[in-house]
Amino acid sequence: MVGIDLAILLALSLKGPFVHAWQTSWCRREFRKEVSYEEKLKRYKGADYKLTTSWLGRHFPFVRLPLRIIGDLFASGIPLRFRIMLFLILLISMPVKYLVDKSAKQ
Repeated sequence: MVGIDLAILLALSLKGPFVHAWQTSWCRREFRKEVSYEEKLKRYKGADYKLTTSWLGRHFPFVRLPLRIIGDLFASGIPLRFRIMLFLILLISMPVKYLVDKSAKQ
């Protein structure tokens, strides 16, 4: 799934506060040159990447991310009023972020 790192971080953040690990190191496993939004979509849709086998996933690779985020939000243990508040914020911010990112990448 495209954006799985974002979904995992959200799920972890909904479980509680993070603990800062002082002695850590991080290494990127793959380096790519920056490409346009259309080139990324083409890569995600391609047979080499094989993100999904469904028609919806092949043609709209980013469609599962908001569904996963909303599912994680409502499965979290935070009080219902906060889940509803966060859902309303996400309902507004996700399309705005998508449109801003898409226009910035073109």
